[in-house]
Amino acid sequence: MQLTTTPDEQAAIDLIRQNNFGAGAAYFRRSLNGRSAYTVIYGVFESRDPAQNALAALPPGIRKSKPWVRRFSEVQALLQPQKPVLTTLDR
Repeated sequence: MQLTTTPDEQAAIDLIRQNNFGAGAAYFRRSLNGRSAYTVIYGVFESRDPAQNALAALPPGIRKSKPWVRRFSEVQALLQPQKPVLTTLDR
């Protein structure tokens, strides 16, 4: 699922660390309206239902940013044109 997109790389890192997502989350840089943006993604799910359940279980502060379930193929498509680096964080 996609948690958020922010122009601030440190904000993406902080979101992952402050919520203890660990290796279950990652972020990548992409161009959005001609500017760098950092998209935070979380989890790999076998189907939409487990992803929806995980979405509903997110902390209220994260749900406030309106995360959504996104197909892995859509994320891959975002990564293809720009060859951005997908970054995971160690705990």
